[in-house]
Amino acid sequence: MFTPRSRRVCAMALGLVLATTSAQVHSALATWCEATTDKYQIVTDLREGELQALLNKLESFREIAQEYLPGSAAKNPRPLKMVIFENRRDFLRLMKTPKFAGFMQPSLLTNTLAIGPGRGNQDLHTTALHEYSHYLLRNRLDVSLPLWFDEGLANFLSAMKFTTTTVEIGKLPRGRMQTLSRLDRWQTERLAITALSNVSLQQVLEADSVLDWSAGRLAAFYDWSWLTTHYLLFGIEDRSAALTEYLATGSVPLIKYLDTSYKDFHKILNRHASTRTPSRILRRSPGTGPSYAYHCLDDAARDYQLSLVTLLHNPKGAAELLEPHIAASPDSIKLLVAMANAQAHLDNPAQARRLLEHAREIAPGDIDAILALANLTTGECLFEQHDDCPGIWRDAVSTYRNALAVDHDRFDAAVGLGLSYLYSGRPGEAVNYLRVVYGAMPWSVPVNFYLGESYRLIGDSRARIYLSNAHNWAQNEFWRRIAEVAITRIDEPDAAL
Repeated sequence: MFTPRSRRVCAMALGLVLATTSAQVHSALATWCEATTDKYQIVTDLREGELQALLNKLESFREIAQEYLPGSAAKNPRPLKMVIFENRRDFLRLMKTPKFAGFMQPSLLTNTLAIGPGRGNQDLHTTALHEYSHYLLRNRLDVSLPLWFDEGLANFLSAMKFTTTTVEIGKLPRGRMQTLSRLDRWQTERLAITALSNVSLQQVLEADSVLDWSAGRLAAFYDWSWLTTHYLLFGIEDRSAALTEYLATGSVPLIKYLDTSYKDFHKILNRHASTRTPSRILRRSPGTGPSYAYHCLDDAARDYQLSLVTLLHNPKGAAELLEPHIAASPDSIKLLVAMANAQAHLDNPAQARRLLEHAREIAPGDIDAILALANLTTGECLFEQHDDCPGIWRDAVSTYRNALAVDHDRFDAAVGLGLSYLYSGRPGEAVNYLRVVYGAMPWSVPVNFYLGESYRLIGDSRARIYLSNAHNWAQNEFWRRIAEVAITRIDEPDAAL
C-alpha cells in the first residue's frame, strides 16, 4: 500500500514525464480570462473590449435564430462553455484540427464550443456564430438532422450581417453560389470530380461524414449545404411546416421527400442561386449586451480549462498541459481526474485507474473521482463483453444510484445507470433514464446512440431518429460505424447489442 509520502513522490514523478514539452506549451500561452453570463461561460484570451462586442452580437443572434430552428427546445439544456482563441496559431497548436476553425466538444457535464479564427486570423465572429448555431440546433428535440442541414443552417445563420441598428439575414454570396451550381457534376457516375474540389449535389445530400474530406471539398460541401438550406427557407412557401415535416421523417432522403431527381433539383438550385431573393432586414435593439462576471485566470486554472477542451482531438496535449500542475499539486482531485480522462483517451486505462484510485484514497467520497472510476470500469464492458461484465454492471447500478442521490443533476451518473440497465437486458428501464438525459443534452452522440439502441431493442420506431443523429454527428469513425450497424438492425429488435 502507498504511504502518503510515496503517493506524493509517485505523482510528482508522473508530473515530470513531459516537463520539457509542457514548458514549451505554457511559455507560448497568453493571459486567459473567464466571463460568465446567465447563458454561458466564456474562457478566452480576447481583450475585454473585443469580448464585449462578441457577447453583444451573440445576444442578438440567439434571439433571431430561434425562428429558424426546427423541433422544440430542450427543456433543461446543460451549461454552455465557449473557449475562444484570439490567434489561429494557438488554436491549431492545441487543437490539432487544421481543417476546422471551430468545433463542438460535448460531454455529459457541459457542452463546449472550441472557437478560433479562420485562415489569416480572419472571421472569428463568423466562426463563433457558426459553432453557436450548431449548439442551438442540436438542442432541439425529436428531429433528425442530416449532415448537410446541420452545416447548411449554421452557414445560413452565421452569415447574418450586423450594424448598430439592424441585422440582415438571408443574403447569399451570389457569385460564389452561381459558380458552384454551374460547376456541379450531377452525373457523378460518368464525370470525375475535378481537382478543384467540386463535389456533386448528390454527394453532398447523401454524405454522412466529411471528416476525411480535403479542405477544398469541405468548402464545396458547405456552399452546397448553404444553398440547399437557403432554398428551403426562402425559396418555397410554408417553409416552417415543410421543414418540420421533413426533419421529423427520420432521415428520409431530401430528393425523395421533394419528389424530384438530383438532376432536376440541381436545376432548381441553379435558378435559386440566380434569383435575387430578397434578404430580411430586422431592427436590432440597441444595448450594451448581457451583464457578466469577469476575472483572469492563473496558469493552473488556464491550463486546466484548456486541457478539457483539447481532450477529444489532442489528449496528449491535454496531458502535457496538466503535467506540471500535478507535479506542483499532486493531491488535487480535479487535476487527477482530468489527467485520468486524458490517459483513458490515450488508451492507457491502467494509468488512468492508478490516478483515480489515488484520488479515491485522498478523498473517498469525492463524486467526480467515484464516477470517473465507475465509468472507466464499466467502459471495459461497453463494446466487449467478458465473464466479469455481468457483475460489473450489477455493481454499477448501486454506484450510479448513490451518485444521483447526492446530486440529481449528475447526468453522467444517469447515463451510467441507463447503460447498466441496458447491458443487463432491461432496455425499457434504460429508456427512462436516457430519455431524461436526452431532454437536457440532445446534442450528445453517446446519449443519442444509447437511447436509440434502447428504443430499438423494445421495438420502438423512434430508434431511427436518435441512431441517425448519433451517426451524423459523430466526430470519429468508431461512433459512426456502431451507429450504422445499429441502424441496419432496426427491423430486428431482438438483435443483441
